Amino acid sequence: MPQALQARGVAFNLKRDSVKAPWKILIEKEETAFPALKQSLEQLTPLLLTQYPIERQRDADERARSARDWAAYKDAERARKEAAKNSYPE
Repeated sequence: MPQALQARGVAFNLKRDSVKAPWKILIEKEETAFPALKQSLEQLTPLLLTQYPIERQRDADERARSARDWAAYKDAERARKEAAKNSYPE
């Protein structure tokens, strides 16, 4: 959360089990007054609506890149082993 939106005395986490599941707000009730929580969530909502899709796409792109890199590594490893196996004279 940007520094400008951080409120003193507000402690909560946003969580969900999948991209289709609704968000769960986990609140530290003993540290957070309800009016402060409400104000923080009202300030955070526009940020989530604009930034979350961008971050989600960035994560998806990173996972795809990582999967491509892993597949390339496995292909190179397989080719190296095949080349080594056939490199010795009989």
